[in-house]
Amino acid sequence: MADLVTHILSAQWVALAKRQPRPQTAFVVGVMLPDLIANVPILILRAAEPLLPWPRPFWLPDALSSLHSPILYALLCSWLCAWLPATTRRRVFVALLSGGFLHIGVDLLQGHVVPGAYYPGFPLIRQPWTLGFLHTESSLLAMPFLLVATLVLMRLGSGQRSPRR
Repeated sequence: MADLVTHILSAQWVALAKRQPRPQTAFVVGVMLPDLIANVPILILRAAEPLLPWPRPFWLPDALSSLHSPILYALLCSWLCAWLPATTRRRVFVALLSGGFLHIGVDLLQGHVVPGAYYPGFPLIRQPWTLGFLHTESSLLAMPFLLVATLVLMRLGSGQRSPRR
């Protein structure tokens, strides 16, 4: 959960850097989407596994985790946006894609609990890798600082907005 909050805060920081009062909704959804489509179903599946009348397909967690790769995430965004009206399709696609790429970029900074479980180059590169600057649970320690810093920056930025024309 703290990781998801950290990703949402990163979306707010991008909005502040662009001098916007708040991030675009599709961008925030894009920042959350890789975890919502990959990690949340895996966690639910693992928790429900003892209750299931059939065995869990062994390949399902890996298939869901592969949606954390930029290529498959871009394909998912294009599929989702194909359902939207043509007038908003491109704008929402760019926002979802850039939010997801921010998410994937932040994830690349951290090491992961299960070594070799993160394949950002899939399906072209089948080697797991991350930069490993932070531990996965570092977001728990950083979240209070990031939250306070975000609120302070939002407060400071609210007085410096230029009037719209």
